[in-house]
Amino acid sequence: METVAYYLALVSVMAVPAGLAAWFVLHLFAPRWRGVSPVAVRAATVVVVLTVMGVVFLMRGPVLKLHFGVSVPLVAAAIILFGLSSYLRVQILRELPMRVVLDLPGIRGRDAGELITTGIYSRMRHPGYVAMSLVVAAVALFTNYLAMYVVALGYVSLISLAAVLEERELAVRFPGVYAAYCARVPRFVPRFSVRVRRWKGDAT
Repeated sequence: METVAYYLALVSVMAVPAGLAAWFVLHLFAPRWRGVSPVAVRAATVVVVLTVMGVVFLMRGPVLKLHFGVSVPLVAAAIILFGLSSYLRVQILRELPMRVVLDLPGIRGRDAGELITTGIYSRMRHPGYVAMSLVVAAVALFTNYLAMYVVALGYVSLISLAAVLEERELAVRFPGVYAAYCARVPRFVPRFSVRVRRWKGDAT
């Protein structure tokens, strides 16, 4: 179990910061990416991801130095969080086709796509971010490495900023409609009583 925890923590401390770095590169430079070939954008994203992962891998010794040991209660809590994340993922896939889930956000034109406000999107605006946050928290609890707790806290903080930046983009692309959606649906904490309505726009 200790070996599994180590390698899971190693992969996670490499992949999570790399994924965040790629997200911010895509969104902060979105206007420029829209004039570039999708292949080139994907290649740039891969370079960013591999660079960050490579740097963390070279620093893996000091990064994963402090381990509190595998704890059965924490593993049980991790399984619960992973189950909740899986449930959210299933709900997301019910509303979004896989091609949209795998698409590169932020590089499409302002008028592209459709705003999904049914299903899980009628209860929270960013179920994908919540699902990923639950996975990162689950890994932190399962592995019980200090580095993973730091990554989890950093992820939650940065994903909150990412959500704000994404919402600014969507408010520009879908004036009025997205503002009304935001006024009705919470960002992260799900609303359990909703009136289902449909809007035209883009999925987040």
